[in-house]
Amino acid sequence: MSYGQWRNPRDRSATKRRDLSYWTDLARLLERGDFNALFLADTYGWFDVYRGDAEACVRTGTQFPMGDPAVPVAAMAAVTKTLGFAITSSTSFDAPYVLAKRFSTLDHLTGGRFDRDKDIYADYQRIRTIYHKGEHFNIEAPHILDPSPQRTPFIFQAGTSPAGIQFGATHAEGIFVVGLTPNIVAPRVKAIRAKAAEVGRDPRSIKVFASITPVLGRTREEAEAKYQEALRYASEEGALTYWCGNSGIDLSRFGPDEVVTDKAPGEGAGVADVRIQSLVANLSYKGEGVPEWTPRNIARAVALGASGPVPVGTAEDIAGEMERWVRVADVDGFNVGHITTPGTWEDVVELLVPELRRRGLYAPKGESGTMRERVYGPGQSALRDDHPGSRYKYDVYTE
Repeated sequence: MSYGQWRNPRDRSATKRRDLSYWTDLARLLERGDFNALFLADTYGWFDVYRGDAEACVRTGTQFPMGDPAVPVAAMAAVTKTLGFAITSSTSFDAPYVLAKRFSTLDHLTGGRFDRDKDIYADYQRIRTIYHKGEHFNIEAPHILDPSPQRTPFIFQAGTSPAGIQFGATHAEGIFVVGLTPNIVAPRVKAIRAKAAEVGRDPRSIKVFASITPVLGRTREEAEAKYQEALRYASEEGALTYWCGNSGIDLSRFGPDEVVTDKAPGEGAGVADVRIQSLVANLSYKGEGVPEWTPRNIARAVALGASGPVPVGTAEDIAGEMERWVRVADVDGFNVGHITTPGTWEDVVELLVPELRRRGLYAPKGESGTMRERVYGPGQSALRDDHPGSRYKYDVYTE
């Protein structure tokens, strides 16, 4: 995520809410680059912490307006064969039963097949009722869709607070992490894998994806020129709106060069009540490549790349930096962000992917299979046996 780039005349992102071709063109491009998946984040309200209201959010277009990501996924699936899709969903706004139905439908539309040879659409005797009574919701009903190719869609999670690590290590198959440097991310990855082992899962079965927003050129001079152009359009106010909305901290109450810490109020320029705890945890990190965390520096760090690294250079430079992240932080892959569309993705597909493939670090051309198979290997379409959800597979689940 990069803020303010909608003002760049070359960028199409401002049209994505009303132009389906934006999504279908993007899907075709990513499939040409053999991307595993496209991740579409979602929000369920506007950011209203910065300066105490949502005026800056609306004016700068910071994740506002925001449509439903599930809708373009169906259109993108129709023009692709191998590209996977991941979307944000919340049980605060959609009941689990409704989400399960939507996910099963999407899993079918992105790769399902039907058997029409037996003159029996489904065997009533083999349909089981779901009985669940819990603290947050109750249900007594069947899932009224036939099993989709993966049964359970691949499960991503984001968040590296203690609660986030516990939840992700227990339930997630892929985890998104964000940090300016691999040294910030490394202890979080280590904690995720340790917690996974503690709950009885293979630590290596959880695939960790680090955020990265590369600025690529055929020469370093070309890449630097693109970076300088991005800086001209970057919205630091939009960046502060995003950061404050996600952390729960209003940085407008600090001076632009006042150091913000993770201490409680009364112990310096600190904070206490937070939403995304890892954002505040970053404030305590001191090290190479990390500035003093003032509102001014936070805005600069977030405006391009949303708190993740923004390496600038040739494909060889960027591939080398990605290898360093894998080596230092023990991540398994990357959640590649963009600055402009068109622009960033074309450079990644045409310049970076061939270099990664040359180094033996990228999937073979035309790799196919379900989302889970592309992560774990052929034949692994269902949840792994060490995943807690596997106890609900048809053959072992009892009513």
